[in-house]
Amino acid sequence: MALTDESGSLVLDQTWLEVLCAKFYADFYIISTISAEPTQLLELCLDCAPITILELEAAILKMAPRKAPGLDGVITNFY
Repeated sequence: MALTDESGSLVLDQTWLEVLCAKFYADFYIISTISAEPTQLLELCLDCAPITILELEAAILKMAPRKAPGLDGVITNFY
């Protein structure tokens, strides 16, 4: 098995492959911070109409099967 690192170099060593994979997933799952103030976020939420059950069902049915849409790793088949 081989992968390329950020510089494009081929990585073949098992230890470095593990390090490369760990770094990839650590970078992939970094949670971004929200720059808005909490009161601004609350105002945004209050301006939205409530989601209906039909809208929720339609959104779930549109998602690809066996894919995790969020960071929690829960696949769409769960819903």
